[in-house]
Amino acid sequence: MLDPRGEIISLPVEMLAGTPFSTYLVPGALLFTFLGAYPALAAYGLARRPGWALPERINLFHGTHWVWAASLAAGGIPILWIAVQMLMLGYISVLQPFYVAWGMAIIGLTLLPQVQRHYRLEQ
Repeated sequence: MLDPRGEIISLPVEMLAGTPFSTYLVPGALLFTFLGAYPALAAYGLARRPGWALPERINLFHGTHWVWAASLAAGGIPILWIAVQMLMLGYISVLQPFYVAWGMAIIGLTLLPQVQRHYRLEQ
């Protein structure tokens, strides 16, 4: 986001050909939000289990703390990001399979029975 032309990290804007973006500003903001801030918030929630009303209201998994659903989504986001990236740009980096594996690991850990039990709400 600080360098929308990609010069600092040596990413030419020509790599964005075939995408709806002409600079790295929007992709950078999306990456920061969904692969930076959101997982950080989920990690905080996993550690502290805050009783925030808004996330609980939009939690699709009734009976579990909202942060469990946030963790599940935090695993799906990098998988979705890489899938869209590969559709737009193709295979461009050895990091792409790493991020897919990372997302799958987060989902796998989130779905462990002991994790589900830990974040189940008392009825």
